[in-house]
Amino acid sequence: MSSDIDLSSIQIVDETHEKARKETYTEFAELHHSQLTNSGVPELYWPKLFNKLSEEIYDAGNAFEMKQVLLMNETEETIGSHWIVCATSSVCIYEPQHIYLIDHAWTYNGSSAEDDLKKIPGLLERMAALMDTETETKTKKELIDTVLETMWQFNQTYRFGNFEL
Repeated sequence: MSSDIDLSSIQIVDETHEKARKETYTEFAELHHSQLTNSGVPELYWPKLFNKLSEEIYDAGNAFEMKQVLLMNETEETIGSHWIVCATSSVCIYEPQHIYLIDHAWTYNGSSAEDDLKKIPGLLERMAALMDTETETKTKKELIDTVLETMWQFNQTYRFGNFEL
């Protein structure tokens, strides 16, 4: 048995992998060109976006944080609030790595929300934690009801506008 390692085969594998990756990026760019252009995403960011989507890198939390701004009256009573996004590190729009992905919490339609909370492992607990809902003393049914009643404070909606692809 020889202890020599054939490094040429490793190089071929690396080149093949890199070629497949480039072809996949090309397909990504062709497929999503209209969507990215219409959304105003500069081409500078497309390769990094492709990489982060391919590798499921949700890294917005490494560069940004949410802060709650409390609105106070003259007697320093809270009369409202809103949330803002703040950068936690330097972000330069001319550097291609500065495109970030956010892992959204949950996509659902109203008629399936309760079933989702019952059937998707970990979803109920995750939503309760995000909503800062006390879980220790509640039954599963009570927790589902609480999440369904509370989630409307946190929900945001979106729609897909480009189905021409």
